[in-house]
Amino acid sequence: MAQAASKTCEICVSTSASHYCLECEQYFCENCKTFHKRQKVTKNHQFQSSSEVIPEAYGSITQLKETITQDLRRKVHEATQNIQNIEEGLQEFDLKVEVVVKAITEEGTKVKAMVNKCIAQMIASGKDQSRTEKDKFTTILAETRKDLKAGSDLDKKLYELDKKLNDENLLQFLQKLTDSIGKLMTEPISVYPCVQYTAKSATENDIK
Repeated sequence: MAQAASKTCEICVSTSASHYCLECEQYFCENCKTFHKRQKVTKNHQFQSSSEVIPEAYGSITQLKETITQDLRRKVHEATQNIQNIEEGLQEFDLKVEVVVKAITEEGTKVKAMVNKCIAQMIASGKDQSRTEKDKFTTILAETRKDLKAGSDLDKKLYELDKKLNDENLLQFLQKLTDSIGKLMTEPISVYPCVQYTAKSATENDIK
Protein backbone atom coordinates (compact mmCIF):
# COMPACT_ATOMS: atom_id res chain seq x y z
CA MET A 1 0.00 0.00 0.00
CA ALA A 2 1.25 3.48 -0.79
CA GLN A 3 2.65 5.45 2.14
CA ALA A 4 1.20 8.88 2.90
CA ALA A 5 3.54 11.85 2.92
CA SER A 6 4.34 13.37 6.34
CA LYS A 7 1.34 15.35 7.53
CA THR A 8 0.97 18.06 10.16
CA CYS A 9 -1.80 17.84 12.73
CA GLU A 10 -4.69 19.85 11.40
CA ILE A 11 -5.87 20.73 14.93
CA CYS A 12 -2.80 22.14 16.67
CA VAL A 13 -0.95 22.72 13.43
CA SER A 14 2.37 22.26 15.20
CA THR A 15 2.97 18.56 15.60
CA SER A 16 3.39 15.81 13.08
CA ALA A 17 0.14 13.92 12.55
CA SER A 18 0.09 10.22 13.26
CA HIS A 19 -3.67 9.55 13.14
CA TYR A 20 -6.52 10.18 10.69
CA CYS A 21 -10.18 10.61 11.72
CA LEU A 22 -12.39 8.83 9.22
CA GLU A 23 -15.49 10.84 10.15
CA CYS A 24 -13.86 14.29 10.21
CA GLU A 25 -11.41 13.42 7.44
CA GLN A 26 -8.64 15.24 9.30
CA TYR A 27 -5.15 14.42 10.50
CA PHE A 28 -4.48 14.40 14.28
CA CYS A 29 -1.42 14.20 16.45
CA GLU A 30 -1.48 11.90 19.48
CA ASN A 31 -2.53 14.62 21.96
CA CYS A 32 -5.23 16.08 19.73
CA LYS A 33 -6.59 12.59 19.08
CA THR A 34 -6.87 11.97 22.85
CA PHE A 35 -8.68 15.27 23.33
CA HIS A 36 -10.94 14.50 20.32
CA LYS A 37 -11.93 11.14 21.77
CA ARG A 38 -12.85 12.78 25.11
CA GLN A 39 -15.42 15.03 23.50
CA LYS A 40 -18.98 13.78 23.87
CA VAL A 41 -19.83 14.49 20.22
CA THR A 42 -16.72 12.87 18.74
CA LYS A 43 -15.80 10.18 21.24
CA ASN A 44 -17.03 7.40 18.91
CA HIS A 45 -15.11 8.61 15.86
CA GLN A 46 -12.91 5.98 14.22
CA PHE A 47 -9.21 6.57 13.63
CA GLN A 48 -6.59 4.87 11.56
CA SER A 49 -2.89 5.35 11.24
CA SER A 50 -2.01 8.25 9.01
CA SER A 51 0.47 5.98 7.21
CA GLU A 52 -2.45 3.86 5.95
CA VAL A 53 -4.32 6.78 4.42
CA ILE A 54 -4.21 6.78 0.60
CA PRO A 55 -3.38 10.23 -0.71
CA GLU A 56 -6.24 11.97 -2.51
CA ALA A 57 -4.24 12.31 -5.69
CA TYR A 58 -3.42 8.60 -5.69
CA GLY A 59 -7.07 7.75 -5.04
CA SER A 60 -8.15 9.88 -8.01
CA ILE A 61 -5.66 8.16 -10.30
CA THR A 62 -6.81 4.74 -9.12
CA GLN A 63 -10.43 5.66 -9.67
CA LEU A 64 -9.62 7.08 -13.11
CA LYS A 65 -7.70 3.92 -13.99
CA GLU A 66 -10.65 1.80 -12.90
CA THR A 67 -13.03 3.97 -14.93
CA ILE A 68 -10.79 3.71 -18.01
CA THR A 69 -10.47 -0.05 -17.52
CA GLN A 70 -14.23 -0.48 -17.26
CA ASP A 71 -14.79 1.74 -20.30
CA LEU A 72 -12.16 -0.16 -22.28
CA ARG A 73 -13.61 -3.54 -21.34
CA ARG A 74 -17.09 -2.30 -22.25
CA LYS A 75 -15.88 -1.15 -25.66
CA VAL A 76 -13.98 -4.41 -26.22
CA HIS A 77 -17.16 -6.31 -25.35
CA GLU A 78 -19.18 -4.13 -27.72
CA ALA A 79 -16.61 -4.61 -30.50
CA THR A 80 -16.64 -8.38 -29.92
CA GLN A 81 -20.43 -8.39 -30.04
CA ASN A 82 -20.40 -6.28 -33.22
CA ILE A 83 -17.96 -8.69 -34.88
CA GLN A 84 -20.17 -11.62 -33.92
CA ASN A 85 -23.25 -9.83 -35.28
CA ILE A 86 -21.45 -8.99 -38.53
CA GLU A 87 -20.23 -12.57 -38.99
CA GLU A 88 -23.73 -13.90 -38.34
CA GLY A 89 -25.13 -11.29 -40.74
CA LEU A 90 -22.65 -12.35 -43.44
CA GLN A 91 -23.58 -16.00 -42.98
CA GLU A 92 -27.26 -15.12 -43.28
CA PHE A 93 -26.48 -12.99 -46.35
CA ASP A 94 -24.63 -15.89 -48.00
CA LEU A 95 -27.64 -18.13 -47.39
CA LYS A 96 -29.94 -15.54 -48.97
CA VAL A 97 -27.61 -15.28 -51.98
CA GLU A 98 -27.78 -19.06 -52.41
CA VAL A 99 -31.59 -18.90 -52.29
CA VAL A 100 -31.65 -16.12 -54.91
CA VAL A 101 -29.20 -17.95 -57.19
CA LYS A 102 -31.26 -21.14 -56.89
CA ALA A 103 -34.47 -19.27 -57.71
CA ILE A 104 -32.88 -17.58 -60.75
CA THR A 105 -31.45 -20.91 -61.94
CA GLU A 106 -34.83 -22.63 -61.62
CA GLU A 107 -36.57 -19.77 -63.43
CA GLY A 108 -33.89 -19.84 -66.13
CA THR A 109 -34.44 -23.57 -66.60
CA LYS A 110 -38.18 -22.97 -67.03
CA VAL A 111 -37.55 -20.14 -69.51
CA LYS A 112 -35.13 -22.34 -71.49
CA ALA A 113 -37.72 -25.13 -71.57
CA MET A 114 -40.40 -22.73 -72.85
CA VAL A 115 -38.02 -21.29 -75.48
CA ASN A 116 -36.99 -24.78 -76.62
CA LYS A 117 -40.65 -25.82 -76.82
CA CYS A 118 -41.51 -22.73 -78.84
CA ILE A 119 -38.57 -23.31 -81.18
CA ALA A 120 -39.56 -26.96 -81.64
CA GLN A 121 -43.13 -25.90 -82.51
CA MET A 122 -41.87 -23.30 -84.99
CA ILE A 123 -39.56 -25.85 -86.63
CA ALA A 124 -42.39 -28.40 -86.84
CA SER A 125 -44.70 -25.77 -88.34
CA GLY A 126 -42.04 -24.82 -90.90
CA LYS A 127 -41.52 -28.46 -91.84
CA ASP A 128 -45.27 -29.04 -92.18
CA GLN A 129 -45.61 -26.00 -94.42
CA SER A 130 -42.65 -27.01 -96.56
CA ARG A 131 -43.96 -30.57 -96.79
CA THR A 132 -47.34 -29.31 -98.01
CA GLU A 133 -45.72 -27.09 -100.62
CA LYS A 134 -43.35 -29.83 -101.70
CA ASP A 135 -46.17 -32.37 -101.99
CA LYS A 136 -48.12 -29.94 -104.15
CA PHE A 137 -45.23 -29.44 -106.55
CA THR A 138 -44.35 -33.11 -106.46
CA THR A 139 -47.86 -33.78 -107.76
CA ILE A 140 -47.40 -31.13 -110.46
CA LEU A 141 -44.07 -32.71 -111.39
CA ALA A 142 -45.67 -36.15 -111.68
CA GLU A 143 -48.46 -34.75 -113.86
CA THR A 144 -45.93 -32.94 -116.05
CA ARG A 145 -43.91 -36.11 -116.48
CA LYS A 146 -47.10 -37.92 -117.39
CA ASP A 147 -47.88 -35.27 -120.01
CA LEU A 148 -44.31 -35.51 -121.27
CA LYS A 149 -44.69 -39.23 -121.78
CA ALA A 150 -48.03 -38.71 -123.48
CA GLY A 151 -46.43 -36.11 -125.75
CA SER A 152 -43.63 -38.51 -126.59
CA ASP A 153 -46.18 -41.17 -127.44
CA LEU A 154 -48.06 -38.72 -129.67
CA ASP A 155 -44.82 -37.78 -131.36
CA LYS A 156 -44.24 -41.43 -132.20
CA LYS A 157 -47.73 -41.65 -133.65
CA LEU A 158 -47.04 -38.61 -135.84
CA TYR A 159 -43.88 -40.28 -137.03
CA GLU A 160 -45.92 -43.29 -138.09
CA LEU A 161 -48.33 -41.16 -140.17
CA ASP A 162 -46.12 -41.60 -143.22
CA LYS A 163 -47.06 -45.24 -143.22
CA LYS A 164 -50.76 -44.44 -143.07
CA LEU A 165 -51.14 -41.80 -145.79
CA ASN A 166 -53.59 -43.97 -147.70
CA ASP A 167 -55.50 -45.03 -144.65
CA GLU A 168 -59.15 -43.97 -144.94
CA ASN A 169 -59.25 -43.38 -141.20
CA LEU A 170 -56.36 -40.92 -141.33
CA LEU A 171 -58.54 -37.82 -140.86
CA GLN A 172 -60.27 -39.29 -137.88
CA PHE A 173 -56.90 -40.26 -136.41
CA LEU A 174 -55.54 -36.75 -136.87
CA GLN A 175 -58.55 -35.23 -135.14
CA LYS A 176 -58.06 -37.48 -132.13
CA LEU A 177 -54.37 -36.67 -132.13
CA THR A 178 -55.15 -32.94 -132.15
CA ASP A 179 -57.49 -33.35 -129.19
CA SER A 180 -54.85 -35.29 -127.27
CA ILE A 181 -52.20 -32.65 -127.95
CA GLY A 182 -54.57 -29.94 -126.74
CA LYS A 183 -54.91 -31.70 -123.40
CA LEU A 184 -51.19 -31.65 -122.75
CA MET A 185 -50.14 -29.24 -119.92
CA THR A 186 -47.29 -27.16 -121.25
CA GLU A 187 -47.75 -23.90 -119.33
CA PRO A 188 -44.68 -22.95 -117.24
CA ILE A 189 -44.98 -22.83 -113.45
CA SER A 190 -44.88 -19.21 -112.35
CA VAL A 191 -44.47 -19.84 -108.62
CA TYR A 192 -42.05 -22.35 -107.18
CA PRO A 193 -41.99 -23.78 -103.66
CA CYS A 194 -40.81 -21.26 -101.13
CA VAL A 195 -40.32 -21.35 -97.38
CA GLN A 196 -39.11 -18.44 -95.31
CA TYR A 197 -38.83 -17.20 -91.77
CA THR A 198 -38.81 -13.62 -90.57
CA ALA A 199 -36.49 -13.32 -87.61
CA LYS A 200 -37.86 -11.43 -84.65
CA SER A 201 -35.61 -8.93 -82.94
CA ALA A 202 -35.15 -10.02 -79.34
CA THR A 203 -33.25 -8.25 -76.57
CA GLU A 204 -32.25 -9.14 -73.03
CA ASN A 205 -35.13 -7.00 -71.75
CA ASP A 206 -37.61 -9.38 -73.42
CA ILE A 207 -36.68 -12.15 -70.99
CA LYS A 208 -36.17 -10.09 -67.85
